[in-house]
Amino acid sequence: MVFDDIPRVDATPSGHNEGRFAFLNRSASVYFGLVRSLIEEWFTHIPAADQKDLRGALRANNRQSESAFWELYLHEAYRRSGYDIEIHPEVSGSTTRPDFRVTSGPDSWYLEAVSVGRPPEAIAQDQRLNDVYSILTALQVVNFRIEVSTYSIGPNAPATKRLLSELRSWLGGLDPDVVGAAAEESTEVGFDRLPELAWEDAGWSLVFHALPLSEGARDRPGPALVAMGPGEAVIVDNVSGIRRVLKEKHGKYGRLESPLIVAVQSNTLYPTKDYEVEQALYGLAVRRPLESAKHPSDIFQDGFWLSSGGWRNGDTPQVITVHGLSPWTVTRTQPRCWQTLEPNTITPKQPGWLAPMLVGAESLPGPASPLATHFGLDADWPGMEDPDFAVV
Repeated sequence: MVFDDIPRVDATPSGHNEGRFAFLNRSASVYFGLVRSLIEEWFTHIPAADQKDLRGALRANNRQSESAFWELYLHEAYRRSGYDIEIHPEVSGSTTRPDFRVTSGPDSWYLEAVSVGRPPEAIAQDQRLNDVYSILTALQVVNFRIEVSTYSIGPNAPATKRLLSELRSWLGGLDPDVVGAAAEESTEVGFDRLPELAWEDAGWSLVFHALPLSEGARDRPGPALVAMGPGEAVIVDNVSGIRRVLKEKHGKYGRLESPLIVAVQSNTLYPTKDYEVEQALYGLAVRRPLESAKHPSDIFQDGFWLSSGGWRNGDTPQVITVHGLSPWTVTRTQPRCWQTLEPNTITPKQPGWLAPMLVGAESLPGPASPLATHFGLDADWPGMEDPDFAVV
């Protein structure tokens, strides 16, 4: 089994810095119990000789667990389509092995699953920030709750004892009646009308706002933190990561006798859009891809398949992408299948659960079979709009 055979009594939401596997393993929620059952069922369809490594990855940190689930998803989806799947097939002349060899009738190809997420340094930053959130949530205060906006995250953990001391002192000096009345009379909107504490320490820059409680909710200790703000604006770049993993995987196994299809899961912090995938594949230009191929000198930034030198990488003629996939969204997150537009390139026939990308005036997914039907699940699986978390 992937998950432990243990009693489960904790149905609270996932905590700050609680890993995905740890949460799923302990959750007593009916909703996530169904998710566990699905993973266990799919896992039984993996050959016994290949289960150990996959189980370890599914139980590992979020990055490994997410990648392992993508492999499990692809194995189950192709299996249900009647395709033959060989896990980690040997490749002549290479000591490394692709994830799968997929065969359907005369078509056979290698399939490599890869995940694009946040870089390790960004994940480490998030962990440090989540540690701060956990400390603030554990802090018990009266009369107020706080909102925190993050403007910079330091390279190390902050001086939390000093931070908590300053927060207690600051909140202790505020009168909830005065703050509440001033907020009601203010013409400002949002947090700008509330008392503010700016706190800096060794590369950290946090801004706190005090939210007064109603008179009936005062004098009872409660968790300090109730809201997290975004802080400074950021530049979103989901293109570079996709382009990078495609470059890494292409040619990794040398010259193959069959095509290599790369399946990219892009679960980035800011959702990946189809136009970003298009840019990674066909480059950035003022023209649409087919026109860009006729005028390659007009391409501003090279893509995986189309560059200022023309078409390339035709031995990886298709790329599968999925955005925002998790074990509880398998009926709602439709993978796409992109293919090179290079003339005379032979592409494998893919199953109907993959939405073919139509690259015309814009890139749009074509018709695909319902994923719920394909996986033998109800359309509204797991059967409720939101998880049945216990009231905290």
